[in-house]
Amino acid sequence: MQIRRRAIILGLILVPLNCLWLSQMEMATQYAAGYGGGPYPTTFSLFANVILLLLVLRALNAGLRKLAPGLALNAGEMIVVYVMLCIASAVDAIDMIDVLVPMIAHVHRYNDPAAGHRYLEDIIPYIPKYFTVNDVTALKAWHEGKPEAFWTVATFRAWWPPLAAWGGFLVVMLGVMLSLAALLRTKWIDEERLSYPITQIPLQIVQEPSGLFRNRVFWVGVSLAAGISLLNGLAVLYPTIPMIRVKLFDLSPQFSSRPWNAMGWTPISFYPFGIGLGYLLPPDLLLSSWVFYWLLKVERVFASAVGWSGFDAEAPYIDQQCFGAYTYIAAFGLWLGRRYFAKAIVSVFTWRSRADEAERDQRLSVLGAAAGIIALGLFFLAAGMSLWLVATVWVIYWLIALAVTRMRAELGPPAHDLHNGGPDHMLPILLGTRGFATRDLNLLTWFYWFNRAYRSLPMPHMLEGYCMARRHGFSERKVTWAIVLAGVVGVASTLFALVYFGYHNGAEAKMAGHATGFGWEAFNRLEGWLHNRTPANWRAIGAVGAGLMFAAGLHRMTIRHIWWPFHPLGFALSGSYSMGTMWCPMLIAWAAKTCLMHYGGQRTYMRAVPFFIGLLIGDYTMGCIWPVVGWILGKTMYSFQQ
Repeated sequence: MQIRRRAIILGLILVPLNCLWLSQMEMATQYAAGYGGGPYPTTFSLFANVILLLLVLRALNAGLRKLAPGLALNAGEMIVVYVMLCIASAVDAIDMIDVLVPMIAHVHRYNDPAAGHRYLEDIIPYIPKYFTVNDVTALKAWHEGKPEAFWTVATFRAWWPPLAAWGGFLVVMLGVMLSLAALLRTKWIDEERLSYPITQIPLQIVQEPSGLFRNRVFWVGVSLAAGISLLNGLAVLYPTIPMIRVKLFDLSPQFSSRPWNAMGWTPISFYPFGIGLGYLLPPDLLLSSWVFYWLLKVERVFASAVGWSGFDAEAPYIDQQCFGAYTYIAAFGLWLGRRYFAKAIVSVFTWRSRADEAERDQRLSVLGAAAGIIALGLFFLAAGMSLWLVATVWVIYWLIALAVTRMRAELGPPAHDLHNGGPDHMLPILLGTRGFATRDLNLLTWFYWFNRAYRSLPMPHMLEGYCMARRHGFSERKVTWAIVLAGVVGVASTLFALVYFGYHNGAEAKMAGHATGFGWEAFNRLEGWLHNRTPANWRAIGAVGAGLMFAAGLHRMTIRHIWWPFHPLGFALSGSYSMGTMWCPMLIAWAAKTCLMHYGGQRTYMRAVPFFIGLLIGDYTMGCIWPVVGWILGKTMYSFQQ
């Protein structure tokens, strides 16, 4: 299937527009009482904003096919545009650049010894000047809103050093991810033939001729989900209209006495898009996700009942258990491909002038990943971080990235955030902060912006792009160039958008609370490290080991017994924030899928698939139209999730 240059050019035109729109939804929308901000499309595996843009492109392309068939895009070209928009959305995400910009704008703005924030003593001397914006006047204008200041030379001089440094850093990190994805594609796509469930929806949308859009059951699902979102959006504009409550609400106030109150925040939701996406996932993942979510709640109640949480507030170390499970998933993926990876590494040192194209690509992937990882390490070494810490942090980070990529390739979970599970969070808890130098703790904090959570990690989207190219016969080299260009333009567009919105709206005045809140999260944690030094936590280390061993045991049962219903990925995901919001849709999807398969068989199950895809597309489409309406009206509108 031919991929013409026009498709990549179209993608490069759409990428900045997408970044501006996405930044407006996730960062530039002020919270409204009772409704919150958002929506936040990048918090789930399938990005709602990209699906809506793909639907619009599909509709326009259908018209173009009738008027000027030679100018219309083929299915492969639309998939290339889709992948470009996914990469750009992943970097412009609430778990990526959206965290970075509040951090670089924080320390010189909020240095206030009277309030206990002694940044001039505790932080600023230990980090390079190019890490942050140092001009207090420029920061004041960004936080309070001063549109005319955005276009001045002084603003440019204040912002360009940190934006250039961190933008270049992110581009290199994307290069490493692309190299690893290119290395993994033969092993995970051709040899292991992983299923990549997330790719089903975009492929269904671009398929020509598409039976999906001619299916009445599909349109029933679309109408139901879009109708709910339409009604709830109108209820925000006109409060006399009743709402259909599908968004999450907290059950924990119903359990106020000990030990039941140890469950903590326990939301319940009925997201149509969550039910629709869940129906496409394997039954063992669906069952495991909500069963293990409640198992961890039982652990919390038990810890409170026996008094364990009375002397150890972190008990029973849910985050550490899930971190151990992620570690096992990454380690298993590496072990399974040990011969393949060893061969790839050896190929670098055994140069053959007549090597075939696959071997040359493999060699370039290894060299690209190695060069990028070394460059990322040198970035922090040059800033003053200890060598042992640089090596440890990056090893953990790439293990998590591999685990998340493996999860999506194998089973396609609805989300994969691992909040509080990154190396910057785990190492001070496991090893204690007493053994860390002050400079190391300061620099470790700067891993927060790309380790706060992993919901929008770009690497899985890259591998999914290769999967769709390889299995549907279009150029992988064109996909590679599309990813590279989308990454560079996406980084630049997002940085521009967030700085612009700050000056136009005011980060403190009219933007979402996390436009400044992410900075407070990072540096409040750092102040806790610096002023409350802790020893190594052996219970936390034991919890990591327990989570790893439990995941290994689940995996062994999955491999050895076909009847075993629980999957280790479900356990790894169960302690996350996102699974808290999605356990009920996963339960509903599991029940629907199980009943249809049991009482109607495979044929009935397949007939129902368009309905559930319709639920997802209807919810996504109407849900992403409302923030556009809000942008036009200057109001905070209904958010279809969170």
